Amino acid sequence: MNLAVLLLLATLSNGKVTDIPTARASWLPPVIGGPVEYYLLQLHYFDEDSFFTIATTPDTTVVVPVHPLRWVEARVSGVNHHPVTGEERQGPWSDVSEPYIYDPGLPESPGQPEWINEDQ
Repeated sequence: MNLAVLLLLATLSNGKVTDIPTARASWLPPVIGGPVEYYLLQLHYFDEDSFFTIATTPDTTVVVPVHPLRWVEARVSGVNHHPVTGEERQGPWSDVSEPYIYDPGLPESPGQPEWINEDQ
């Protein structure tokens, strides 16, 4: 599911957007090879068939929306341009991350019930 669909699902009928859970993905830059101009970050939810691009960023850390209670993994690839032709070149994908699941946890205890006499 791509970011646009995720944001659409998070929109309420009154037009307000609910809180969307996020997670921070980070990685180390490559130590050999040409310079990286930007990275492609892809996610794969275990109940879907393939990876999809969730972010294009020059940074090595990015915050992305995630689905609660669905296992997800990520991979990243560096991109640069050939110095002579200007052709865009994508490096190999990283190893896939460890599986991650956003678990919002159990709700806290509600307030203590109070009795109200209804006969008055």
